[in-house]
Amino acid sequence: MKLAIATIYGDAYSKDKLFDNTSCSIGENLLMPNILLKDSLESLGIEVHSIDMYKTSDIDMVIFMDVPKDSIKTIGTPKNFIKYLIKRKWKKDYLYKILKTVPIKNRYLLLSEPPTVNPTSYKKKYHRYFNRILTWSDELVDNKKYFKYFIPQFYNHNDFNISFDDKKFLTMICGNKKSNHKNELYSFRKEIINYFEDKQNVFDLYGFGWDNEHLKNYKGKVQKKLNTLSKYKFSICFENIKDQSGYITEKIFDCFFARTVPVYLGADNVKDYIPENTFIDMRNFKNIDEMYEYLLSISEECYIEYLKNIVSFLNSAAFKDIFSADAYVERIKSVII
Repeated sequence: MKLAIATIYGDAYSKDKLFDNTSCSIGENLLMPNILLKDSLESLGIEVHSIDMYKTSDIDMVIFMDVPKDSIKTIGTPKNFIKYLIKRKWKKDYLYKILKTVPIKNRYLLLSEPPTVNPTSYKKKYHRYFNRILTWSDELVDNKKYFKYFIPQFYNHNDFNISFDDKKFLTMICGNKKSNHKNELYSFRKEIINYFEDKQNVFDLYGFGWDNEHLKNYKGKVQKKLNTLSKYKFSICFENIKDQSGYITEKIFDCFFARTVPVYLGADNVKDYIPENTFIDMRNFKNIDEMYEYLLSISEECYIEYLKNIVSFLNSAAFKDIFSADAYVERIKSVII
């Protein structure tokens, strides 16, 4: 049995780089869950590779990680069709090819990126191409066609023990992005960044795409995200999108792993899955001023209590059974096998 996995990232994860943890430069261990999935499936006799490693006619099963927006089946407009022809995108139009060769019962879709990043994935007319769909969205789940999975987190138990007094105050690690989606949080991140521009030695910004913004607090890109986070008491931790039930990504967990207290905004039901005593909820404040004043007021004793709650959660059955990479592997297997 040959299983192919396709992503929307082009050559970034082709040639099996999807299963090479060094291939991802935007975070730490983000590919480990898929590496573990490949190992587990292959132990059952299911061969797993990125889709480009196969002849399409040899593929028995396929998982698309998000719906490709540059397929002849999804491009939508005449302008995009012209680009499709000019750029010869048909050569790597795996969705179009798969629809001809793999029966629908063996086609699966995993919704990973939010609508701010890949709105094509959330157009239901394209969901008809797939037998079952795994989604983070609590609103879509019906356990018939749409099945719940949690965006997996690989916890390697790094021990970051930097004292309260030795930590800097506040950081944010994010890329410089934009979106027209009504619930996007990129613009709110920029409000935070601008707010702290006249406050030196309080806030540090890291990430890609900021080089030409001439920001006083910008410190460049990071090589080891967790190491950088661990040097700060707090981190502004916003998802790419807000008010999406169930959309909880690595952003809050990276803070937990680094023993940094996150200031979180994103999933409207985050407290259904993560204890509220482990993070600071941005929704509790009227504005940035209130949030900043609250952070300044947190004593060392209160801060240490946050960290204790974080460690307790990471060691709990709730984390292991819901968010762990092992839970992800078992969930994928239960849906596709």
